[in-house]
Amino acid sequence: MVDAIEPATFVLLAILVCGLAACRTRDAYRWLVTALLLTAWLRANQVIFFWTHAESLRTYDIVTTVLLVSLALAAWVMAWRDWFGWKPSWLPRVLLILTLVYMMAALIDRPWFYPDASPVFKAIGPFLVSGIRLIFVALYLWIIGYGVMRQPRWPAWLALVAACLIGIGLFAAELTRMGVPGIWFPYGTGVSRTQYAYAGFIVLLLRLVDSSRARQRVGWDGNPNCS
Repeated sequence: MVDAIEPATFVLLAILVCGLAACRTRDAYRWLVTALLLTAWLRANQVIFFWTHAESLRTYDIVTTVLLVSLALAAWVMAWRDWFGWKPSWLPRVLLILTLVYMMAALIDRPWFYPDASPVFKAIGPFLVSGIRLIFVALYLWIIGYGVMRQPRWPAWLALVAACLIGIGLFAAELTRMGVPGIWFPYGTGVSRTQYAYAGFIVLLLRLVDSSRARQRVGWDGNPNCS
């Protein structure tokens, strides 16, 4: 149920951000909307697979592991780049290359892909996936860290916490390898680490959006006011 509710909430957040974007001509927050919708699809696809059986296991694997995971990682790096207003020109090209290589490596890593391949060839996939994910971690932390240093005000610190919460879900595999428990059991009910993190992120992003809209109503940054 949580995996069904959270994606719906992410879609609602995307709609709210679109309303915020309509008030600004300089920055449309299109990457934040894209990242929210990709994350919603990533979480909802699990519900679709287990509840409806509309997808085969291979289709689920391709959509989730090969496509959505890589796209969501790139979209969130771009989203925080836009949010903090720091836009290195080389970043989109680097992310495009990383995303395409990640998709290729994730495909090679699937057990059903070229099952008769040599062990050396099959080892390329997980090696590249792990390496590229670490590069995404570095880019993600660098973008939000540098963004906070450029504008050390409370909205930036709030955005930092929100980015860390969404990052818990994006980089769940890395946290698990570090020994952070993936399932917690409050009152004897198992709840995943990602579900907790995304619930906190939803609350914080609502606060960030509300804060941005409040600043726009008084003509923040010289942009058109919103009613």
